[in-house]
Amino acid sequence: MQTTKFSCYNLSFDVENNHYIYNTLSTALAQLDDRTFDAVRKDDVSLIDAAFTEGMLDQHFLTDGNADESTEYLYFYNHIRFARSAKTLAVTFIPSYGCNLACPYCLQGQNKVNAAAKIEDIDILLTFISKTIEDSVTIGIPIAKIAANLYGGEPMLQKHALVYFSNGIKNIAEKYKCEIIFSMTSNMTLLDDDMIELIRKHQISLQVSIDGTKEQHDKRRIFADGSGTYNIILKNLTRLRDAGLKELVVIRLNIDKNNLDEAENIFTAVCEFSDDVYFGFLDTFKGHNDSFSGQCVYNLIYPKIVTDTFNTIYQKYGRVPSTSFGKMAPCAMTCENKFFIDSSLNVYKCEILVNRPEYSVGHIDRSGQFIKNAEFYKQMNRTPEILPKCLTCKLLPLCAGGCGGKAAVNGDGMNEPYCMFSEESLIMFLKDYIKRVMA
Repeated sequence: MQTTKFSCYNLSFDVENNHYIYNTLSTALAQLDDRTFDAVRKDDVSLIDAAFTEGMLDQHFLTDGNADESTEYLYFYNHIRFARSAKTLAVTFIPSYGCNLACPYCLQGQNKVNAAAKIEDIDILLTFISKTIEDSVTIGIPIAKIAANLYGGEPMLQKHALVYFSNGIKNIAEKYKCEIIFSMTSNMTLLDDDMIELIRKHQISLQVSIDGTKEQHDKRRIFADGSGTYNIILKNLTRLRDAGLKELVVIRLNIDKNNLDEAENIFTAVCEFSDDVYFGFLDTFKGHNDSFSGQCVYNLIYPKIVTDTFNTIYQKYGRVPSTSFGKMAPCAMTCENKFFIDSSLNVYKCEILVNRPEYSVGHIDRSGQFIKNAEFYKQMNRTPEILPKCLTCKLLPLCAGGCGGKAAVNGDGMNEPYCMFSEESLIMFLKDYIKRVMA
């Protein structure tokens, strides 16, 4: 007879005199009666009504008595990073680290190398992309999709490079019969007719940031001479909307201690320009934006702000509130075929670590071959398996050991956990979700 036990990934809690259970591995959420809730609290499977056993096993609230549940999550994690995600080639092209703004919180710092990509180097990059697709066929996991992201610095400073790269990678996708999606992260101060045409041609999804109402935004999102950018950005968002490209625009609203009280006003000022507007917290990146770190919101109070402020605003204006929990898949750092490549053909595995040469994982040589270094293997193998504290944590499936990039920059080192959740914060998110969706 099979023995069963309660999953080590269960969290139980009350909401307005009702009992609930959530499992971080299966992401199942259920309401419990008094008897079952008492069994969970006492960790006594024998107290469960036999009629509920099959359902609780199916939702992973109960599991095989001999199971090592951490290996179940690790299987999911490794399957994603070595199999499923390997079918997508994600290339973030950084044509230059140069930027026309001087935002004090920039994660790349203020001392950016302004070297621009040469056409011959873009050709080498395109050769690398073709080789990677051909190699994927050889090993039996053919790449079927390309995700091409344009990044910087400010990518629109290098218009010719953007056009050349975008057309080139689109031709590669057509040659190898791959689906392709484009995206760009831009400060949106340099939009012109040529860029609008490129965006329309390739249906490039645009990530744009706003830093507050005009007064607050113009103190931080500034040109080198200190002048603000708010009116310019809104003018260009208007151009995109009027050009019929609103559905391609994603607006991130950067929140810190100084503009949190204005969150609703920030939202209402820009939501006409995009159907995808969301709040994000500005963060500290040691050595790059230290002078701004005191203005960042402490991450342990994120949940209360999200549930009490952000989700309330989303609901009020008919937008879908964020669901800030769920099983975590591996990030680009540990996944096959995910690359950030700059104008000098240096390769990185994480957005946070670009323009930090000590974290480069290699380079593309003149033949289009990726020459890996020791850092590549170190970063690719930063998984929960090397983080003993994470393997015994019930939040493992939610966190996966935390952000490797932030662990490297702000934490105790890349091979240490970087906790991004607590049980209290997860329960706060769950309670908010229950009140909004399940009530």
